[in-house]
Amino acid sequence: MALQCYTKLIHLFKKIKSSTSSSRCGLHDERPLILRHFSHPSYLKISISDGNSINKECKISGELPSFVSCCNGLALLTLSTPKRHIIFNPLKNEKITTVYAPYRGGEICGFFFHPHLKKYTILSVQSEYNGYGYGYGYDYNLYSLFESKNWHKIGGPYNFPWPLYRNPAIVNNALHWLTTDTITVFDVITEKFSTKSLPIDKTECRIPRLLVKDEDRLCLCYVNCEEPVMDIWILEDYAEWSWVKKYSINLDWDMSKYPVEESFDTRWELMDKIKVISIHNNELVLYWKHRGVFYYHLELNTLEKIDLRVSLIDKLTCNDFNSLSDFEAYSAVKCDQCLV
Repeated sequence: MALQCYTKLIHLFKKIKSSTSSSRCGLHDERPLILRHFSHPSYLKISISDGNSINKECKISGELPSFVSCCNGLALLTLSTPKRHIIFNPLKNEKITTVYAPYRGGEICGFFFHPHLKKYTILSVQSEYNGYGYGYGYDYNLYSLFESKNWHKIGGPYNFPWPLYRNPAIVNNALHWLTTDTITVFDVITEKFSTKSLPIDKTECRIPRLLVKDEDRLCLCYVNCEEPVMDIWILEDYAEWSWVKKYSINLDWDMSKYPVEESFDTRWELMDKIKVISIHNNELVLYWKHRGVFYYHLELNTLEKIDLRVSLIDKLTCNDFNSLSDFEAYSAVKCDQCLV
């Protein structure tokens, strides 16, 4: 009898342990992949990690290449001479198509999947040309992949709301950019631009970042100028444009446990090296230059450093190229199904 009870207890323990491990693995499986890109004058390197190891690493050759954005697992890259844009699948190391820039060039400020057309679309902006030279206004053009080989012009703000970052936050069928003192919005259905107010005075914050939380809510992250704290605002009601400051993260982390590779004269020099990569399942992913990549759970207040395996990008990166190397959240959800 004692032996039977002991055997049952062992089986029960193994079952609980297996269930716990599976749930933990499931949580980690739901974490977004991390894409890191490094630009060299003659090529671009991309690596994709799951937070534990390098899953994929690829190289794209070309003149002065730069990483623009990614959408549903596809990456948008720009090459010069002649200026053209490459749609690339990093996981498959496969070039999907090439799109040549509009006449007189232009800069990409958006790459998204159109919910009605079911096509990938590129938004470009360039200085207005009046026949005699470049004026003070700007032209905006759209290009739908696999549908047409022509850009079509759309209306837009006369004064360019600089900077329109290349990787806007996309939610509610609209692109959102954090500009000088407002949020610029582009409705992909109506093809109209508008502006919205910020929930804060931007002069009182550093390294602000606009992104999407869990695919459905706009989120604003920034570091307070007076103390090492990151505040996170969530747009609770899109129609009413109602924001709530939901989290405040203490960034005064233990230097002995999370050391910095380089010394800094002031605390704010260190704070300026932070970039928020994503927020998913209440977990913040941030890149702290010279310190590492971290997961921070917003509800549990737990911190986990990602020990990324050394890749070719790490061997290439030096101080001269640090500005050309960066991280982005990467999602391959339904990537192949979207190519219709």
